[in-house]
Amino acid sequence: MQVVFLGAALLGFGLTIRYRQLPKIRFGLLLVLTLWAQHSLVLGWGRFSLDTVPVLAVVFGIGIDEWMKQKVGGNQVMRS
Repeated sequence: MQVVFLGAALLGFGLTIRYRQLPKIRFGLLLVLTLWAQHSLVLGWGRFSLDTVPVLAVVFGIGIDEWMKQKVGGNQVMRS
């Protein structure tokens, strides 16, 4: 179940790095790392906490947003 969330977050994170938008999400990344570290210490393994899903959604959204801006070309409205 966590594979979908983590896969989407990693896709967004990769796009965020590629389009140099990392400063936008640095607080979110710090929050994710803190929650993951806390979860690892309490339970003793590296299982990812689903408490971070909203932050991961923001990471995914920023990455996809930047990719679409580059693909479409700026702030144009996509029309079908």
